[in-house]
Amino acid sequence: MNLTIENIIINASAGEALSFEGGTNTLVLSGTNSFTSPASCAGIAVEGVTVLTISGSGKCTAQGGNNSAGIGGGYWTDAGTINIQSGNIYATGGNSAAGIGLQLRHTNAEIC
Repeated sequence: MNLTIENIIINASAGEALSFEGGTNTLVLSGTNSFTSPASCAGIAVEGVTVLTISGSGKCTAQGGNNSAGIGGGYWTDAGTINIQSGNIYATGGNSAAGIGLQLRHTNAEIC
C-alpha cells in the first residue's frame, strides 16, 4: 500500500491509530501528522513480516500506548521492518517499549 498523508491527527480510543499489516508499504509525510494509540497498541503498527518505508518532507509524531512502540509492534505483536528515508519523526513508546521498534517481551524487529 502507498499512503500519502497531510495534516492528519488520530487519537485512537481502541486499536492502533494507523496499522500496516503484510507486504511492502510506503507512508509519505506532508504537513504535520500525529498518531496516538491506547494501551497495548502501537501508534503506527508495523506488524510481523510487514515492511514500511517512511518518506516525505512532513512531520510525524507517533505515541504508543503502555507496552507498545510509537512505531512498530504492540504488546501482542512483533514488529516488521521499518525504513526511514526522510521526514521528521518523533516516536515515543509506552512503558517498557521503544520509540521505534518493539516492546520488552518481543525480540524481532529490523530498523533501517
